[in-house]
Amino acid sequence: MDKVKRKQRKEHPGVRKILPPVLLLLALAVGAIGWFSRQETQKVSVPEKILTAGTIEQRETGSVYSIDVHLASGEGWYAEQTSAGNLTEKDGFDIEPALARNFLSAAAVIGYEDIFTEDPADYSDRLEEFGLAEPASTVTVTYTDGEQVVMHIGNRSTETEAAYYYMTVDGRKPLYALSVSAAEEWKLPKSSLHPVQQPNLQTARMDQLVMRSGDWTAEWVLEAEITDENASDAWVLRSPVHYPADGTEMTSFLRNIGSIRLGSYVGPAMEERLAEYGLDRPEMILEMHMAEGMAAVTGEGGTVSTTLLKAETVVLIIGSLKSEYVRYVRYGNDVYLVSELTLGPVISKKPMDTVSRYPVLVAAESLTRLTIEDCLTGESTTYRMQRESSGDEEVTRCFENGQEIPFETFEARYLQMVLCTVSGELPEDYEAGALKKVYTFEAAGGKVHSIRLYAYDSMHDALQVDDYPMLFYLIQGGLGM
Repeated sequence: MDKVKRKQRKEHPGVRKILPPVLLLLALAVGAIGWFSRQETQKVSVPEKILTAGTIEQRETGSVYSIDVHLASGEGWYAEQTSAGNLTEKDGFDIEPALARNFLSAAAVIGYEDIFTEDPADYSDRLEEFGLAEPASTVTVTYTDGEQVVMHIGNRSTETEAAYYYMTVDGRKPLYALSVSAAEEWKLPKSSLHPVQQPNLQTARMDQLVMRSGDWTAEWVLEAEITDENASDAWVLRSPVHYPADGTEMTSFLRNIGSIRLGSYVGPAMEERLAEYGLDRPEMILEMHMAEGMAAVTGEGGTVSTTLLKAETVVLIIGSLKSEYVRYVRYGNDVYLVSELTLGPVISKKPMDTVSRYPVLVAAESLTRLTIEDCLTGESTTYRMQRESSGDEEVTRCFENGQEIPFETFEARYLQMVLCTVSGELPEDYEAGALKKVYTFEAAGGKVHSIRLYAYDSMHDALQVDDYPMLFYLIQGGLGM
């Protein structure tokens, strides 16, 4: 089928008189190129657009009574406008406010970008080619006066300079070009319209985490107030073993948890459909407890205020993968899709990866006393820190067994202890050998920590932090003091 040809404009009678011969030849050459080009483009089977935009219907948004969308996928929806200007879907939920405003605006003012042809004879026998034999979306807008507009939205055009969707309207002859943004909003399934209430995952308030998967459970507890300056260093793994957690690992772990966002709504968590989503036997259950605390809240006009948030527990039940990109997740009584990019780093976390490989738990600026007992020789050395104010600065004095030594000397040696990491994991059947050394750390605020070194092999000592189980060994002399 040939394109609908535009009318040829008449040449201005003065052109030949004005153009010099060289320019005239150039004009004729360009005209010839254009003629050949038109002959080539006639091979394209899409009707040529008339290049005119306009509106099919124009009303106030309040005049929209209902919107009925039928999708080829079967996931259509029907909604009526309430007196408050909301769109309530027939299943009883209010469509997400931003989407509802878009739908009402698009239903009140129905426009098009261009017209491909005004003659139905140019396309009526080719509806399947344009995706209009079985439209991807059929939209019926009913107004409060009873009038209706019915739009049929087909395929996306790929043979034009700009991208459009083909559209016809009942009672009108043209084949319209509908904008991509408008067409794709009318193709949204009902599951995409449901408002999504995100879980309140405020990691700064978290003080307990629990992961359950199959027959194992992991639990982390914050042994400090959430407002403490170095709270991230106070996490302790309680299960499957009881051991201090690494502050950096926990900060990363919490950041990943805080990045979880619910995606599109799937439906209510009905008992008979849980198996379909892998929620009858979940991959994992995440429980996150948040302590009571103050939080910044942004109000209307961008004003920021603080409010007291009550303690709460958020539970996410992780189901099966729908695809390699998204997974089913139950939150409350509803099921959502969540990106595997955000869930993956959380559910793949191994509890033992979070335990601290740094035996020394007290930073130099918090240390008030360090006692080192050599259990083999009976010797003992005590370092005491004395902090004094000198003008606007705080000066730390260090005493070794009562004798003052330069704090910088002690600090350099202590830094080696702080940076020391374990050398490996002890075998499960290890039985403690002879006790060799005991380090006792007293911190500001009264907290006391200890490290005990036991005989392991000719090059390493078994390591015990506080009264936690012995998990690791350390190269002899690794602590440096």
